[in-house]
Amino acid sequence: MRKSHRNKIEPRRPPIPRVLVIDDDEDVLGTLGILLKEAGYQPLLAADGHAGLRLLRAQSVDLVMTDVQLPKMDGREVIFEIRRHNAAIPIVAMSGKINGSATNSPLTAEKLGATRAIGKPFDLDDIVALIGELLPHMQGANSRAS
Repeated sequence: MRKSHRNKIEPRRPPIPRVLVIDDDEDVLGTLGILLKEAGYQPLLAADGHAGLRLLRAQSVDLVMTDVQLPKMDGREVIFEIRRHNAAIPIVAMSGKINGSATNSPLTAEKLGATRAIGKPFDLDDIVALIGELLPHMQGANSRAS
């Protein structure tokens, strides 16, 4: 509990869930950044795997979304490095090479070392639903009761 400037005691709000997005496509980063913010999540954006891992080490992150095909460091390597240090964090692998029938397939995700896999292009509503499914106890700030 914290005191407001009017001496009222207000309950603490849970922290806003942080979602790290790693993708070399500026359009994907920008779109997901806006979408996540509007859904009540705090987006952390990185344009390559090295930058994503630096952010992950520097900040508390609740979920990672990473492209599979990245410059400098492949998305599979990024997932491997994340798993070496945090086996429990949900990871969504994104790729244009995942066809519709394999989208969200546990088998495809398992092959990549991720929690889930989703094909590009993806439906933005599906992204929000997937994050809500993977973080059931940490809904975005905009989906919380006021």
